[in-house]
Order: sequence, then structure tokens, then C-alpha cells
Amino acid sequence: MMKTKELKELLERDAIRESIFAPVNLRGIDLAGKNLENLVLSQVDLTGSNLQGANLRKADLTGAILINTNLQWAKLAGAQLKSAILCRANLTKANLREADLRSADLTEAIMVDADLQGVNLLGAYLLRTQLRGANLNDAKFLTTALWEANLIKQYQLLWWLEIKTAKPYCIYWFGPFASPQEARLDQAGYVEDLVEEQAEGITIKLKLQQYQPKALTICSDSELD
Repeated sequence: MMKTKELKELLERDAIRESIFAPVNLRGIDLAGKNLENLVLSQVDLTGSNLQGANLRKADLTGAILINTNLQWAKLAGAQLKSAILCRANLTKANLREADLRSADLTEAIMVDADLQGVNLLGAYLLRTQLRGANLNDAKFLTTALWEANLIKQYQLLWWLEIKTAKPYCIYWFGPFASPQEARLDQAGYVEDLVEEQAEGITIKLKLQQYQPKALTICSDSELD
């Protein structure tokens, strides 16, 4: 299995040998669980590679080719993925908080239960992208991109607000909403009601759900840690 140091050496060597217009070929490489934080991987071809659970925080993957790449549970918070090609990539439960995915191609990508809070998806292609259960709180994107991709129509996805309180420990679901804007309009009122009830530790997530939650209110006597 290739070590991170060997990967860096390979990238440096190929950067000299290859044309600046030709991506470095790392197809099929196994980097599962590797620490690649802050590494420059722009234009690298990682088609079919295994990056499951890899630490790619703040890595530069601008223009990288990640077709059919396994990125389940990968840590991609703050990563640069502008114009990256992620067609059919598996990003199930990946952490992409504050990642830059502008103009990225996410056609048929699997992003089920992924953390996309604060992610920048402006201009991204979301054709048949699976976003069930993904956290899209504060995500930046054009809502028309989702409609044009027929995501809501095809998967019958609707927007829900998941609001949690630490004390008392409760989970509230509000929705469904046809758009993030509609959800945001009502969000303040829900939070205001909880504040009046002296709830503490309020957190909010905006999610796309295929089905209505089994219970709209869940409370426990124990506090949320």
C-alpha cells in the first residue's frame, strides 16, 4: 500500500515529466484511511480509486477526476473541489463541510447522509445525484439546479428542518417544504417558540428527505452531550 510520502514524491515526479495539460494518473490507487490533509491533488486522475475514510481536509482537488471513486466516510471539510469530476462517486456519510464544489460534476454521485453544511455548490451539476438524508444547512447553490436535475420529482425529495435541543434533549422535524427559502421563512418562528420555552443548545439542519420522519417530535429525559 502506497505511503503518503511516496504519493507526494510520485506527484512531484509526474508534475515534472507530464505535460501541464495532462493530469497525473493515479487510477485505482488504494488510499483508504490515509492522511492527505492539505495535499495538492489538483488535476489528478483518481478514477476508480479507494479513498474510503481518507483525511482530505483542506486538500486541493481542483479539477481532479474522481469518477467511480470510493469516498465513503472521507473527511473533505474545507477541501477545494472546484470543477472536479465526481460522476458516480460514492460520498456516503462523507464530511464536506465548507468544501468548494463550484462547477463540480456530481452526476449520479451518491451523497446519502453526507455532511454538506456550508458547502458551495454554485454551478455544480446535480443530475440524478442521491442526496437522501444529506445535511444541506447553509449550503450555497441555485435551487433551479436541483429542479432541472429532477431530483425532487424523481426521488420525491422534500425539504425538512431538523431542530435539536440539548436541554431538554429533543428532536423536532418541521416540514415538508418545497424549497430551502420556504423552510428559512418559517425557521425563525420555530426557534423563537423554543427559546420562549427556555430550550437550550438549539441546533438546526436543513435536510432533503425521501420520506416523512416516523415521529415529528422525539424527546428524552437525558440531556444531549
